[in-house]
Amino acid sequence: MFKAAGLALIASGFIVYIKTVKPELSFLIRIGGICAVFTAVYASFEFARDRLDYLISLGDSEIAFVRTALKITAVCLVTQTAADICRDCNETALATGTETVGKVLILALAFPVIENILKFGLALLGG
Repeated sequence: MFKAAGLALIASGFIVYIKTVKPELSFLIRIGGICAVFTAVYASFEFARDRLDYLISLGDSEIAFVRTALKITAVCLVTQTAADICRDCNETALATGTETVGKVLILALAFPVIENILKFGLALLGG
């Protein structure tokens, strides 16, 4: 985590400097900084995935629900990052559109889970 924070601070300082010299390059440096931070955190993602697989193997959970939850989390992270980049470039309308598309995609991914919960509830009620 400290490596990611350090990379983010270095990228931020570099972006501030480049904005004074050549503002049009700051966007590319911002994207590169984000990629560097995600790369630095990748090892943590692998550890979390391995622990999650272990926990799933212990329980009686449906793997589909866990995978759906992970997909929804990934959509949230990507959508938020894209919207923040758009806002940094003063493109608020594009950021709002990105967030709306992300919310619709999350809802579409959640429908199978909602359907199974409703079926389970109806089965409990005897319906």
